[in-house]
Amino acid sequence: MKNLLLFEQYVTSIYEVDLSDKHYSGRTSLDNINSRIIPYSPNNKSGFEVKGFVDSKQTLHNTNEIIDILGIDQEIMNNYISNILYFLTNSKKLKDFDSPREHFYKMLNLGRICFKYLNERYYPLIAGGMGTKGEGFYDSGDRIWAFIKDKNKAITLKYYRGDFYGEKIMINHSYKDAKKDRPLITKEEFFKVSEIEHPYGLKFEALVDLTNYDPIDDESEILEMIRRKIEGS
Repeated sequence: MKNLLLFEQYVTSIYEVDLSDKHYSGRTSLDNINSRIIPYSPNNKSGFEVKGFVDSKQTLHNTNEIIDILGIDQEIMNNYISNILYFLTNSKKLKDFDSPREHFYKMLNLGRICFKYLNERYYPLIAGGMGTKGEGFYDSGDRIWAFIKDKNKAITLKYYRGDFYGEKIMINHSYKDAKKDRPLITKEEFFKVSEIEHPYGLKFEALVDLTNYDPIDDESEILEMIRRKIEGS
C-alpha cells in the first residue's frame, strides 16, 4: 500500500504545471514589486498599463473613450484586469492542465479579457513594463500567454496581439527565451520540441459584463463569477 501511494503521488505530479518558479510567481503576484499583473507605477516598473482597446472588429480605441462607454474609471478597470490576470495565471485548472503532448517547451494561450457593454465587446491592449531593463513598456497585446519549459515549469508571462501576427511574434520571443538556456538550439529544433496549448480553450474570454453595472454591489460578484468560469466550476 505504501508503494502504491508513492506511485499515485508520482503520477499526479507528472501532469501538473509547476507554478512555483521564482520568476513566474513574482510576475503573477498581486503584491510583488516586480509583478506584471498589477498596474505600472514608479515603484513597480514591471507592472502593466492599458495602451488602448480593440473591439470585436479589431478596431483600435482610446482607453479613455472605452472606460467612458463602460461607465467605470481607470482604477476600477485596472482592478478587474489585475484580479483576472491573477485568476488566469494561478488557477487550479492551469496547474492541473493535462497536456496530451510531452514537449519540452510549451506556449500556453491563457485567453483574453473582454469588457462588455450592451452588445459591444472591448479587449484591453495590455503592455508590461520593462522593469530594471529600462524605461517604458514592451509591445501591448490583448492575448495573455505563459511560457513553460522542462515540460511543466511555468517561467514567464507576456502579452501579444490576439491575431496571427501576434502569435508569430510570441513564438519568436519564446524561441529567444529558449536560447537563454540552450544557446545552440536552432529554430527548427525549437519547433520540434515546443507546442502551443490552450488550457482554457482556444478562444477563451474572461468576460466582464458591465451592461447594468453598479460599482458598489457588482464588482466582487462579477469577479467571483469570472473566477468560477476560469476554474470550470
